[in-house]
Amino acid sequence: MSRSYKKHPIIKYAPKSGKYGKQKANQKVRRDSKNNPEEAPLKGKSYKKQFSTWEIHDVVTRWTLREAIDAWYEEEAPHYRGTGWRHDRYKTLKNWIKYWKTTMQRK
Repeated sequence: MSRSYKKHPIIKYAPKSGKYGKQKANQKVRRDSKNNPEEAPLKGKSYKKQFSTWEIHDVVTRWTLREAIDAWYEEEAPHYRGTGWRHDRYKTLKNWIKYWKTTMQRK
């Protein structure tokens, strides 16, 4: 069993149906090959080998513990007009932080 864990509060998301990240990566490779005529021209699908698939992400989100705690206390403010779903679902700040840790910090 792996004992590794996330060290940074980052979520990387690349949906299976989304093509935006792949399109941008392939576009970058094609443009770089046009700007460097000394390199051999890329033929067929060889441009796809320039990027590893796990390096391509459509959305990268950073959510720190401080931001999670601020969001919890934002619902308690008198001027807040949203639905208090955090307080309804997690009841206490301790449970909210536990949720943050399971999604952002741990594996």
